[in-house]
Amino acid sequence: MGFSLDSEAAKPLLVPYPGGEASRRYYQDAAIRAALEKIARGEKRVLLFLATGSGKTFIAVHLLRKIADAGQLRRALFLCDRDELRTQGLNAFQNVFGADAAAVTTKNPQKNARILIATYQTLNVAGEDEDAKFLLEVWRIRKVAQFFLV
Repeated sequence: MGFSLDSEAAKPLLVPYPGGEASRRYYQDAAIRAALEKIARGEKRVLLFLATGSGKTFIAVHLLRKIADAGQLRRALFLCDRDELRTQGLNAFQNVFGADAAAVTTKNPQKNARILIATYQTLNVAGEDEDAKFLLEVWRIRKVAQFFLV
């Protein structure tokens, strides 16, 4: 997904954030900028490593907002380790993306939202739960353009 920073598609990446500069911490802004620069260079992977409580969800929301504003957002998966973080992530993403963000549970295999918020257990990473395989079967991971692991 590389493109020139001079192109029309890059303009939304270069404009200020909604809500002003005061809403972010300096390292969150630096993380978003570094990730966008890698994406603009066509790199497929970006790794951000931050401590607990440092705003990883906030960074993911604003990064995807920038990508969406540039017309580059296809589908994204936000993956976390417990239900509380899934609920917190869903609220944060829905504040920006509305119904285009949805939580995934074994009883709710979202197919239409561009941004899905799920737990590791929903992916059935350990291979222990037959019911949890639905996410891999219904919503193919290889079709995910952006992937966030919190």
